[in-house]
Amino acid sequence: MENDDTLLLVNGRIWTGQGRTVSALAVRDGKIAGAGETAEIRYAYPGVAEVDLGGRTVVPGLIDGHNHVVRGGADWARGIDLSGCASPGQFLAALKAAVEAAEPGDWIAAIGGWHPSALGGWAPTADLLDEIAPENPVFLQAMYEFAVANRAAYALVPSLSPDEQGRVYGTPNYNSFLAAMKDPSLDQQVRGTAAMYADFAAAGLTGVHDPGGLGMTVRSYDALRELHRRGELKCRLRLYYSALKPGSEAEDIAAWLRDGFTDPGDAVPQESMLRAVGIGEVVHFGCHDFEGLTDFEITDEAAAGLTAITRAVAEAGLPMQLHGVLERSITRILDCWEAVNEVIPLNGLRFALAHCDRIGPGNIARLKRLGAGALVDDRQAFRAGASRARWGAGSLDEVPPLGDLTAAGVPLGAGTDATRASGWNPWQSLHWMVTGESLDRGSVREARHRLSREAALSAYTHGNAWFSREETTRGLLAPGYLADLAVLDRDYFSVPAEELPQIRSELTLVGGSVTHSSGTLTSQV
Repeated sequence: MENDDTLLLVNGRIWTGQGRTVSALAVRDGKIAGAGETAEIRYAYPGVAEVDLGGRTVVPGLIDGHNHVVRGGADWARGIDLSGCASPGQFLAALKAAVEAAEPGDWIAAIGGWHPSALGGWAPTADLLDEIAPENPVFLQAMYEFAVANRAAYALVPSLSPDEQGRVYGTPNYNSFLAAMKDPSLDQQVRGTAAMYADFAAAGLTGVHDPGGLGMTVRSYDALRELHRRGELKCRLRLYYSALKPGSEAEDIAAWLRDGFTDPGDAVPQESMLRAVGIGEVVHFGCHDFEGLTDFEITDEAAAGLTAITRAVAEAGLPMQLHGVLERSITRILDCWEAVNEVIPLNGLRFALAHCDRIGPGNIARLKRLGAGALVDDRQAFRAGASRARWGAGSLDEVPPLGDLTAAGVPLGAGTDATRASGWNPWQSLHWMVTGESLDRGSVREARHRLSREAALSAYTHGNAWFSREETTRGLLAPGYLADLAVLDRDYFSVPAEELPQIRSELTLVGGSVTHSSGTLTSQV
């Protein structure tokens, strides 16, 4: 047996994702060649390079099932990431560092990803931003709740009228600031995208499903495709394409179906780094209930449009990932899916609802009958206060209803909804799934709707692979599966719950290749 291209990971605590923990893995040709105890793996592969894990925990590489990374990567070069700040002091230190590194007149921007709930309810004012950055326009978007900017920024967007704290509200106002900024060049977008994936790898992320979203045109993917063309894409990307504007949804989706899937489905090697897999998340604007905080109803006309698009996607044999927050919206969406299902069975196509915040037992049963899945995220960990104020006291006790979804046997995946509507840290999302605790400490999900650490991690790995039809090749550390894995800096299964968001990877592999190393683990023959 030739072992020159084989690497052994030994003396660890390796969670395979199959209800089994082993101490060693053999990695060969980008895949797991063997999993077992250290002595038996060494015996099977003598004289092979080894990484001594020293008892560290190893898990399958995390897959974010719902993260707008294509847009996020393009913005990474012109923004600062404040999503990891857990106190006003950390927030201000990051902001001041960005100002010191900038030239006078350069924009300082955080385009979503942060929220006052992570900062004890604190947020900067325009006066404070003026003091910190008197020579730079500053724009800080608190997810989709509000944005605060300084006087230098408002001088460049004179049409806006902020409140006394320097805040404006609503996506059109946020977009006015983005329009005032200089668009990053393609090279800046490529470098920003690469930097973002390096940050992701340091957290143990090895894959992301990008659900499309508002304003994602063909050109939006140029930087990602260029990074892939250069052979520098180090994270497995699975793409969904969205409608572009209200009124042209059918034509937009038809164009994607015609031109966006050069080798759809199984014709593309499963181990590829970049694949377009389906249609989503904005399929019809009249069926998109945004954050679920305003009155919303899907009209008969919008439902008819969604039904027609659903049929076209089903005829193409592709998955659909569709945004759904409110029970009323989800009911109407499932009406459309069931109408198509009578003609073209959806079971096996991997249709899915994203968010599912307020889905009820009846609609969960309908999802199951359709063979569709649910992709949940941790947005409510940040913005529970706003949702609770709108939906009523106790409303977040079952958001999302994880217990009902799992009991019904609905395929379950998990993500963040980053990079604007939420922070991107997967371990924060796992903390939310396990504890149900919002960052403002204002709500805790009922115990029956919290997951065990094993179940949550399974949703974040093998569970997410189901949605791209890769559950036989990704998400487990078992022979034949891709060698996508993370060696953690602490034991996910035993650390106190409050430490879960702080977990990072010491060594991350994608297809057996190192995408991140802290330098603490070395290979020896």
